[in-house]
Amino acid sequence: MQAVGFVLFVIGIMLVFAAKRIVLAKVKLEKQDQEEMEMLAQGGVIAVKVAGFIVALVGILFLILR
Repeated sequence: MQAVGFVLFVIGIMLVFAAKRIVLAKVKLEKQDQEEMEMLAQGGVIAVKVAGFIVALVGILFLILR
């Protein structure tokens, strides 16, 4: 259980810190279009950060339960 908890915690933290890169990974646009796309993608970035936070919390629960 500790190994699973640690792995989930690490994955969750990675999701939180890399959310913007994950959402905008395949987007290659001109400067003006890129600014607009970033504004539109902020909702997706927030969703990925929340998902990472939840995965990290589940990992912490697994670590606590042993």
